[in-house]
Amino acid sequence: MADTFSFAVNAASPSSPFRNHIVIREKAQNRSDAGYAHLEFNPSSRLELAAGIRYTKDVREVNPNRVLLNSEPTASTNALFRNGTLQSVGCLFTTPVNGVLRPAGGFVLLGGNAVASGACPDITLRKTFDFISYEVSARYRFTDQITGYVRHGLGQKSGGINVPITSTITAPFDPEKVRDYEAGVKGSRVFDMLNFSIAAYYSDYLGLQRYVSSLLPGGGGIGSSVINAGSARIWGVEGEGDLRLSNAFSINGFFGYTNAKYRRFTTIDPAGLVIDLSTQPFIGAPKWTSRIGATYSVPMAGGNLRFSGGWNHQGNSSLQAISFPGAESGKVDLVDARVSWLSDDSHPELAVYATNLLNDKYFTSASVN
Repeated sequence: MADTFSFAVNAASPSSPFRNHIVIREKAQNRSDAGYAHLEFNPSSRLELAAGIRYTKDVREVNPNRVLLNSEPTASTNALFRNGTLQSVGCLFTTPVNGVLRPAGGFVLLGGNAVASGACPDITLRKTFDFISYEVSARYRFTDQITGYVRHGLGQKSGGINVPITSTITAPFDPEKVRDYEAGVKGSRVFDMLNFSIAAYYSDYLGLQRYVSSLLPGGGGIGSSVINAGSARIWGVEGEGDLRLSNAFSINGFFGYTNAKYRRFTTIDPAGLVIDLSTQPFIGAPKWTSRIGATYSVPMAGGNLRFSGGWNHQGNSSLQAISFPGAESGKVDLVDARVSWLSDDSHPELAVYATNLLNDKYFTSASVN
């Protein structure tokens, strides 16, 4: 539920601001049922095979009710309400009327514009999604310390209904599907000093979900909602490791390279035309991420006193699905430190820590009006 008041000033009467009172009360009910099976098989002492399958059924249901209270004494429509042109409540979500989106609770035409007049109808928007996901994998132990693996899977992010409801047409959106492939190698206590893993992956997305602002069909204005924008592919390499140089000193780190591109990304511009946004940068996908750190430990008071620190790097990334100048994080470099005491039985642990010791400044979000 949301209950908001917005004030505006009319240029013709700048000393008399008016107030709109918008109330959103939308009842929603989500249900998910699933069944799955998983099988593991060991043809030999070194080879492990596994497979799993899952069936999911999601039901999304919303009773929309988004209204403007025209009867508010200082509402912008107060004069129209007083002379009986408008009802005391105006429904603010739209539905098709003769092929054109109009306020669902009724409307009056003023200067060619449809102005909401009448309470929202008692309707229910319901959408059901069902899909099958699966995963298959194989793992082989080359030695007692080194293991290789491959895996492939199909997964889905459920669809849903956008709330608050802007339009009964744009409210539902479909599931996002991804087929992914991965291969890697892991090492444990190699030469009694090194733990590591390295992997390469490829992901293929269909029905990609993105939160964008689009022109509503039929000239019903602009609404922000989740849409199925198109398709994309992502591939990359990542790895991590921990090297113990002595009983007291170790170094650790990770790296990741991500190459993400849209194959198709379309939406509607203010003129109602389909536009191609496939050259947009992928939101929240920096090309490079990495960390290098170290830990030094000394025995103390029935436990170990540990000094650790590290440097974290993240490349520039977009902060908006449809990017614009300034809507990016910039390169991020953070230095952290931690001092802790851990008892010999690993309980309790006392620690003090700090992040961003060099006071690096970067953006975490961006929006456009």
